Amino acid sequence: MNTKTEGDETPPFDPSANVADEADLVEARTAEIKRLEALPEPPKAQIAHIRSLTKGLEKRVTH
Repeated sequence: MNTKTEGDETPPFDPSANVADEADLVEARTAEIKRLEALPEPPKAQIAHIRSLTKGLEKRVTH
C-alpha cells in the first residue's frame, strides 16, 4: 500500500544548501561566545568548547 502523498518527496542532496545554515550557526555561536565573555566570571571551559565546535564550521563556510 502506497501511503505517500504529493509533496512528501525528499529533495535531492545539495551540499551547498547548508552553507547558509552553517554560516548562521557560526554567527550564533560567535555571539554566544561574546555574551559569555562579557559575564563577570566567564565560563572558560564552555567558551573553549563552543570555539572548538565553531572552528571547523568556519573553515567550511569561508572556503
